[in-house]
Amino acid sequence: MPLFDSKRGALRTARFSPSRCIRARRRIHPGPPRAAAIVAALIGVLLSLLPAGCGPQPVRERRPPRTLRVERQIGPPPKKNVEKKAQPAAKADAKPLGTLTSADGGETWDSAAGLRYGPGPDGNRLDHVLRHAKDRPTRPSPHGVFEGDRKQILALIDEAYQLVKAKSDRVQFSGQGKRSIYTIDMQRRIGYVGGKPGKEQGHPEARHLRLVLEGTNVITAFPLRK
Repeated sequence: MPLFDSKRGALRTARFSPSRCIRARRRIHPGPPRAAAIVAALIGVLLSLLPAGCGPQPVRERRPPRTLRVERQIGPPPKKNVEKKAQPAAKADAKPLGTLTSADGGETWDSAAGLRYGPGPDGNRLDHVLRHAKDRPTRPSPHGVFEGDRKQILALIDEAYQLVKAKSDRVQFSGQGKRSIYTIDMQRRIGYVGGKPGKEQGHPEARHLRLVLEGTNVITAFPLRK
C-alpha cells in the first residue's frame, strides 16, 4: 500500500508486519495487566481444590435481637398449690357397728357405738333384745321382729343410737322417769310386726326403731310400725 513519506517527500510502500498489527491492536484495546490475570487464575484454581461448603458463604441478613415483653401483674399474686396434709388414718382399734366387747368377763357388754348391755330382772338385756329376732305368733300383743342375724341387729341399734347422739331430726324423744325413750325413723324396712295382731294384719313392715335407755344402758330395743 503506497504511503506518503513526509520526511523524504516521496511515496513509500508499507510492508505488512503481524507484530506491528498486534501492537497496534493492544494500543487501541488494552487488556488486563498480566500479573492481575495470573492472580485471578491462581484464585480460581485454589477455589476449585477446596471441598464443598468451604468456599465463601453468602452473607446472611442479621435480624435485630428480640426484646422480651414483661407485663406487670395487677392484683395479688396467684395462690400456690399447697399440698393437703394427709388425714390421719383411722385408728386400728376402731370397731365396726354391731361389735360387742365384754366389760367384766361376760356379765356386761359394750357396743361399738357406746351402748351397754347389762344384767336385767329376767336375764341379760342382750338376750331380751335378741328375743325380737323371732316372731311370737301366740303373743296377744304386737311383737316387733327384726330382720337379719345377731350382728346385723346390733349394728342397726348402734346406727340408731348414733342418730340419737347427733340429735337428728329423725329422732323423737319422750322421757319416763330415769328412762329415755327414743323412736328413730330408719327410713327403710328393718323388720315387721308379729304376734297375733301382726298376723291378722298381714305382718306390716316396720321402719322405726324403739330404743329405751337408762343413761347408756339398754333396757330394750325393737322394730316399730309407726
